[in-house]
Amino acid sequence: MGTITRMCLLVVCAATAQAGAAGAAEASEGRSKTLTGRYVVVHADGKLSGSVRYYLRAAERTYRLRFKRRPSIRPQARVQVAGVVEGASVSVDDIDVTATPAAPDTTGMETLLAIQVRWGSASRQSTKPGAEAFLFGSDQRSVDQWYRKASYGKLGWTGAVTEDIVIPDPHGCDLYGIVTSATGAARDSGYDVDAYDRVMINAPAGYCGSAGYGEVGGRFTWLFDGLSNLSDGYQRLVPAHELGHNLGRWHSHGLECGSETISHECLSRGSIDEYGNAYDVMGNNWPGDTAGGVAMFSAKPLIELGWFGGRALEVASSGSYRIAPLELAGAISPQALVIDAGSRRYYVELRRALGVDDFLTAYPEGTNGIQVNMRHDLLGADNGPLNLDFAPGSSTCSYCDFFDSSLDPGQTFDEVGGAFRMTVDAVSDDGATVSVELATSLPPRRRSRPALPASSRAAARPSASRRTRRPSRTTARSTTRPGARARPPVRTTPSPRELTRSRCAPGTPPATSTRRRPRTSSRSTPLPLW
Repeated sequence: MGTITRMCLLVVCAATAQAGAAGAAEASEGRSKTLTGRYVVVHADGKLSGSVRYYLRAAERTYRLRFKRRPSIRPQARVQVAGVVEGASVSVDDIDVTATPAAPDTTGMETLLAIQVRWGSASRQSTKPGAEAFLFGSDQRSVDQWYRKASYGKLGWTGAVTEDIVIPDPHGCDLYGIVTSATGAARDSGYDVDAYDRVMINAPAGYCGSAGYGEVGGRFTWLFDGLSNLSDGYQRLVPAHELGHNLGRWHSHGLECGSETISHECLSRGSIDEYGNAYDVMGNNWPGDTAGGVAMFSAKPLIELGWFGGRALEVASSGSYRIAPLELAGAISPQALVIDAGSRRYYVELRRALGVDDFLTAYPEGTNGIQVNMRHDLLGADNGPLNLDFAPGSSTCSYCDFFDSSLDPGQTFDEVGGAFRMTVDAVSDDGATVSVELATSLPPRRRSRPALPASSRAAARPSASRRTRRPSRTTARSTTRPGARARPPVRTTPSPRELTRSRCAPGTPPATSTRRRPRTSSRSTPLPLW
């Protein structure tokens, strides 16, 4: 009996100890903790819209960070986070930078390992040879060839694609759980994962609502059922776009001011269209989606990526300026003007159907005039430019309104703060001529004049330079502009392609709605741009 009693006592004590440990662990959940690690920003490029995820990559695990207001911290910084921990999530009370990140490599030959994974009965369309050709092949549409052209020969991609690797079913969109399983299995298969600059995971679709995810300035990208069809413009966009995030780029936006191009009130609201720039790989690329192409980076990203050395001209005095098409590799004239207006900075460029932008032959509204993008200072370290729309409200389709955003010959733009006036004098296949009057040269009565209403600008233009490919800004909107490609009729039921694509088809409003979707900031709190 004594032996049995002692055994029972041991079992009771052990059970009590385990219960106490479990209670302590539960008690630690929901309490404030201080954690250290690497601050990671992941863009999810999803159906009809995008979202941003924030993580802390700590030594022991990866935590999802929840902010009341996102901080202005560069991704990949080392940080110390204080907040309430609930499982793998932290509600952040405070975050401090302990070490700033190095700038990502953006020139030379970058190495990429594409890990092709599947689980259970789930599958993908891509094969190893097909994915190799898609990423590194000699076809001019491959990711490597596209980046060589878009960077003027400054960046290329080389690397390897794995055979299909089976990993445990993640049972959800657990990005870093997939990373852990995929990289571990790749190592077991003989791949030196750490030897590659970047790692791309191509997984079956189903759990994650987006076609692609990318760490900003980081190492990992995720594709879901990608790398299979080089003839599909959208499939080509996704890896190029996500690798753009790895290179440190955020999205290329559009400034949405309703019936105006720009105003102080609109700037104060921080009203942006997240993917508004139709002619930038980090924007929506809808024209390229249907034409099998992927648009060039715009001038601001090109400058900041280090690919545009000597190609941009800072405007320091009033005068007439000539710019060559952005896509030319061997241009003699400058290919962008940069105009500083204090808290705002403007980037002026000309796009033609050349190089990676050859698909623009189907979209003349993108080449009628010059494109103007503005520096975009939002909290969260977002470095994306804002595309200005000089024909606001010309389409009922979500992103299509920015297809004809150009400032065309004969049109004048008065900077919102009166810093300068810019007029497009001429546009040809060889270049554009632009006149710029800085504030010091403007007559006093005109120096601070706000931009004219759209109708007044239209009435003031000479008849010879009136626009013909877009409706008058005072007329009713039309989904088909004279001289532009006819758009498909509005459907009230989404097609199977729309249900599987990351965004709705160009020219088609979101399913079940024929009204223009309100353009509001994707951020929870309006933030000033100026």
